[in-house]
Amino acid sequence: MEAAKPIFEDKTIEALARTFLEGDLEKWRTMQEKFPDEVKKGEFLAFAISESDNSNDKPDKQLACLQLLFDAGAKWDSVRTYELHFPAASSGKIALLRLLLEKGASANDIHHSFENHILFEALGAYKEPEATVLSLIHISEPT
Repeated sequence: MEAAKPIFEDKTIEALARTFLEGDLEKWRTMQEKFPDEVKKGEFLAFAISESDNSNDKPDKQLACLQLLFDAGAKWDSVRTYELHFPAASSGKIALLRLLLEKGASANDIHHSFENHILFEALGAYKEPEATVLSLIHISEPT
């Protein structure tokens, strides 16, 4: 059997990525504690968000791992692109979208390439468009 191609060149980040993809919360918690600075890097957070959105195999487990990543101190503003929440809106992954909005993603973003508001992504969501739109509206309301 051929070994999987590396996701990251850095061996530590690669090990973190593979553990994240497994979705084993205890293993993930241990890795986070072992490498606290590496998990907070924007490059890794962007990977984790993207994989959480793409996950069809273990979405709840990866979402829980992503929550632990934020709990460990990862910051939304550390990622280079702020459009990582658009796929969650367009796919209707409400739990992921809510988490990202709670952690700093904007419910009022406009995609810089396509020049469309995130609300339009939610309107076209293939899963639960109404609930996705309501998530964006609710989080953007002033308190």
